[in-house]
Amino acid sequence: MLFESNHQKYSKNDLMAVLKNASICSGNSICVHSELFGLGKILKTKDEFLNDIISALCSCVGADIHKPKSSLGTVIVPTFTYDFCKSGLYDKKNSRSEVGILGEYFRKLPNVYRSDDPIFNFAIFGKDAGKYKGFSLSCFGEQSIFKKMIDNNVKFITLGTTDTGCTLVHYCEELLQVPYRYYKTTFDYNGEKIDGYTFDEGSSFRLIYGLNILTGEKSFYLYDINEKTVQRFYNDQVLIYIDLVKKCKILLLSCAAALFALF
Repeated sequence: MLFESNHQKYSKNDLMAVLKNASICSGNSICVHSELFGLGKILKTKDEFLNDIISALCSCVGADIHKPKSSLGTVIVPTFTYDFCKSGLYDKKNSRSEVGILGEYFRKLPNVYRSDDPIFNFAIFGKDAGKYKGFSLSCFGEQSIFKKMIDNNVKFITLGTTDTGCTLVHYCEELLQVPYRYYKTTFDYNGEKIDGYTFDEGSSFRLIYGLNILTGEKSFYLYDINEKTVQRFYNDQVLIYIDLVKKCKILLLSCAAALFALF
């Protein structure tokens, strides 16, 4: 048995049955967001449990972790490294995943490829793993791994929860240019090209992060590209749009919900 929930025990075969019931089949590519403790009481050791989860996912799409050349499908698991925003360091081989034990376990398995983005990187195994190589200057832009997943008809799964969001929603937000997010842009500042952020390319304001040499304080500032002026940035305007975030919806295959409904 794999885990227990509501006095009912579930096996690896039960999980595979749920995945198949959710239209996951051989040859599919799946991206798995997980909160495994949400499944219930774990009945195996950590490594045994994680191995069975990965084995179930791979088996359902026709992938064999030990036979990459014969794999028919692809499994993709987040291994995000938000610490890069502070340290500026990302080591594909050694940087730990900051978004759960499944990705951390999966990325260390043989023949698993880890993507290049220093923040939103994924561990990938299977037939289409090679399609996700390459670096994009924008985490959610047209060359990003999220766009590639859309192009390759990846199915998105939340395993262990119905509440955990899917990072793909941020790609959709950038694609639609929603008004409550900032978007990366390059502009001229005192004769030098620098990166900043803007709500709208038509706006004259650019959000930058910098050091005030008079106070020694690091903070966000708004730079007016027309007036060439800088002012301290206050985030009040973002609050106007905060409720809109909740309205962004994306269709997910929730295996946790399906599991409890099926058995």
